[in-house]
Amino acid sequence: MTGAPLIVEMDMEIEQQVEDVVYGYAVFSLDGIRLFQCHNVNEGPPYPHLVPGRYRVRAVVDHLPLPPGSYRLGIGARCRNKGLDWIEDLMLFDVEELAYWNLHGLG
Repeated sequence: MTGAPLIVEMDMEIEQQVEDVVYGYAVFSLDGIRLFQCHNVNEGPPYPHLVPGRYRVRAVVDHLPLPPGSYRLGIGARCRNKGLDWIEDLMLFDVEELAYWNLHGLG
């Protein structure tokens, strides 16, 4: 819903040690315009290195800044200047209007 939190979780499997890992996601309009993106470097430096294994990362936007409508979500990861993986059309999602009565616990 508009103004509600957006939570994006991503599972990664690292097969060999990588340096300076940056992961993130982007939200696109249905016609492919990138509306906003978020990376772990928005909160601090990249991970200095990751050893082989499985990782789960989570990003939270406290108040979704999108009007009602349909959107596309892409996720990805890179290290230094090398892309590791990017999935541009991971999923479609809809944002709904937050009803006044739900906002005040009346619905």
